[in-house]
Amino acid sequence: MNAKRSINRISAVVITFLALGTLLFALSSCRNGDGVASVGPAEQAGRSLDQANEKAGRDLNELADRATEGIGKAAQETRNTIDEAAEGASNGLDDATEAVGNRVERAGEQIRDSTQEQTQ
Repeated sequence: MNAKRSINRISAVVITFLALGTLLFALSSCRNGDGVASVGPAEQAGRSLDQANEKAGRDLNELADRATEGIGKAAQETRNTIDEAAEGASNGLDDATEAVGNRVERAGEQIRDSTQEQTQ
């Protein structure tokens, strides 16, 4: 049993050294020859995604601003069209009222003339 424990202990020590060696190798591969950390492919991909996300956000904000501007212009044009239509309708009503007034006045004159002729 002692031999089995020794083998297990040796295996644990070997596995520990292998794990540490792998970790040290991984850490050292992230540095260039000057000892300065270099950017790996995952870091580059992350930076590219961040830049793309920022650009998409800017583009969306610009499109939203343009849309808001366009909606504002369309609303103003609609208001102008409605105002013009209302003014035209008002003018039409004024003309119609004047025409009806003239006809009522003529009808009144005809009634007056008719009654004067009958009374004479």
